[in-house]
Amino acid sequence: MTELNILHSNGKKVSIDQITYRLPFRFQSVIEYDNIYIFHCYPNILDSNEEHQNFEKENRNSVFAFSKNGDIIWLFPNGAKILKEKSRENLLIIYDDNWRYFVDVSSGVIINKVPHF
Repeated sequence: MTELNILHSNGKKVSIDQITYRLPFRFQSVIEYDNIYIFHCYPNILDSNEEHQNFEKENRNSVFAFSKNGDIIWLFPNGAKILKEKSRENLLIIYDDNWRYFVDVSSGVIINKVPHF
């Protein structure tokens, strides 16, 4: 994967390794498109601390996107997953417990949202 630097809210650029070290998520996969990166991640809780275990239960898999200039575009928390087998060249389908989201990967724009049963 290409080295990715993300602009942090404090104005400094940080690498993926720095983000995974500071945030309670691990990246399961990263998909690179022309203008955006799509991250599929899951909680990075490896200890027996009760507070951390509760965090893991409440914050299941997440999917989020960054533009290549470092701006976060959107975030789907709490169990979101990517339907890779149904994704097309310019369309990515992401689902969570309640919805399916259709994302134009050239722009990162969510073009439709339908109930997920």
